[in-house]
Amino acid sequence: NKGREMNQEDFWKKLYDNKSTEDFQKSAARSGLMSYKEMAEILDKYLKFNKQDSVADIGGANGGLAIEVSKLAAGVVMVDYSLGQIENAKINTEKAKIKNLTCILDSYPDLSQLPTSAFSKVYSGACIQYLDKSKINVAMKNLHRILVSNGQAILFHCHSQKLKKRNPHGRFNDLISFYTFEELQLAATS
Repeated sequence: NKGREMNQEDFWKKLYDNKSTEDFQKSAARSGLMSYKEMAEILDKYLKFNKQDSVADIGGANGGLAIEVSKLAAGVVMVDYSLGQIENAKINTEKAKIKNLTCILDSYPDLSQLPTSAFSKVYSGACIQYLDKSKINVAMKNLHRILVSNGQAILFHCHSQKLKKRNPHGRFNDLISFYTFEELQLAATS
C-alpha cells in the first residue's frame, strides 16, 4: 500500500533475515530450482575453478552455493546484506566442515569490505535485479575493482518453469528493478 512504502533495508530483513536454510531448500524444491551442487557445476563449466582461485560470492544468502564452490577453489569470500543469512551461512559452513569459506556482511553494490584486485573469479546469483537502476554502474565498477586484471565474473538469475509465469518476489515488486541484457552490457563496459 502506498502510505507505507518499505525501504530496501526493511525489505531484506523481512524477506531473508529470518529465513532458515531449510526454508530456502523447501522453496527451491517447490519452484523447481536446481540444487546448489548443480549450480556450482554450471558455474564451473564457465569459470573453470581451480585450486589457485580466490572467489567472491556476492549475495550468497545461506552459503549453500559458496560451500559447493569452496570445494573447487582455493578460497571463497561470501558477502550478503542480510545479517540473518550471514549467521545461517556461518552455521552451514561449520556443519559442512568447510575451512576455506569466509562470510562477510556487506552491501551490494558498494562491496566496501572486499579488497581491490583480490579475486580471480566473482559470481552473483539473483542479486543485481534488486538494485535501483541508479546503482547498476556502481555495482559494475565495484565488481571490476575487486577482480584481478584477467579475472572473470558471472551474474546470473536462477529461474524455473513455474517462476516464468509470475514475479517470484510478489508484493515487493516496487523495490526491485529488472534489467535487460543490453543495460547490463552497457553498465559493464562503461
